[in-house]
Amino acid sequence: MMNFDSGSRLLPTLLLTLFCSLALSRGSSNDPSNKHPNKAAFRSVPEVAIPQSTFNLQPEDRNPFFPRSTVVVELPKANKESQPDYSVLVLNGLTSAPKPTAMVNGKTLERGEESDVRLRDGSKVHIRCLEIKADSAVIEVNGQRLELRLRFGY
Repeated sequence: MMNFDSGSRLLPTLLLTLFCSLALSRGSSNDPSNKHPNKAAFRSVPEVAIPQSTFNLQPEDRNPFFPRSTVVVELPKANKESQPDYSVLVLNGLTSAPKPTAMVNGKTLERGEESDVRLRDGSKVHIRCLEIKADSAVIEVNGQRLELRLRFGY
């Protein structure tokens, strides 16, 4: 007859041996799909096309990735007959005394000062600040006088 004490130890040992042998028999199979059950999912991932970078460079600009490059950017010639659209010149802000200044398209100018300002399309235009008033600034662009007013509520 079996000792009751040794039988209670034998059952867990047999169960553990059975589970280990089942686990080993599953893992030792020569079927390659058994090793990585999600291997088919990795094959189905499509290749993604990487977009090409493009830059809108002006003749005076440098390529940030090739600063020593000597490639010249040729811009299309402007039509002399067409009048430029100066509605894109915006008075961004004004300061008052002791040194009144006007900010036009991000450039700060004092009275009598000249500068090139960049337009929305990337081109530049040369302006001169003639006068700074309480809510406007008078500038000269290509010989034409323009009064730019502050835009409130935008």
